[in-house]
Amino acid sequence: MHARTCALLALSLLAPALRHAAADESKPAPKSAEVSEPSQATPASVAPAPSDTAADGERLRKIEDELAEVMDQLVSARARAGVLAQALFRTALEVEVVRRADDLRLEHVTLRLDGVPVHDGDGSALAHDRARLFEGFVAPGMHELAIELHERAKESDEFGYVRSERYRIDVKNKQRTRVELIVRDDSDMAEEAREGDDGEYQVSTELRVIYTKVKD
Repeated sequence: MHARTCALLALSLLAPALRHAAADESKPAPKSAEVSEPSQATPASVAPAPSDTAADGERLRKIEDELAEVMDQLVSARARAGVLAQALFRTALEVEVVRRADDLRLEHVTLRLDGVPVHDGDGSALAHDRARLFEGFVAPGMHELAIELHERAKESDEFGYVRSERYRIDVKNKQRTRVELIVRDDSDMAEEAREGDDGEYQVSTELRVIYTKVKD
């Protein structure tokens, strides 16, 4: 009797749980959340690389500063060399260029002494056809003087030439050496070519050296 009572008591206690389980089984299973496929997003536009203009400008400024510093050092070195030469040698050298070329336009002129440029300009120094392009002190002895002229015809920019000449000169001790370089042009190439006639380049150069004794 006791065993039967215990069994009935256990069934009464389990009945609510069994009914709840049965009810859960009878309910339809909840639908699983649908997983949507990731949409193909429009690729983000790539931002352009930052401009290098500022960096390029900074590099350019640095190069300009370095170039200015080198030029200052070069000018200073030439000035010191000039003072030293004046102290060591009493041999002054002057170079004057006389240009006779009415139908041409001088675009550039370069004067070199022993291979070193002592004048390098656009030709404006010879706007009046005569100019002293160099004056200084050098060691006595033989030196090389070179000049290069870039000429362009006034009648037409298509005609012109570059004339380059070199001369050996003797700079004498305790004397002032003056070099006069006369360049002439009687060319009619551009004028005659425009009229359909024969033309020619006719150029000549004359160099004079004049010595003057320096007083002690």
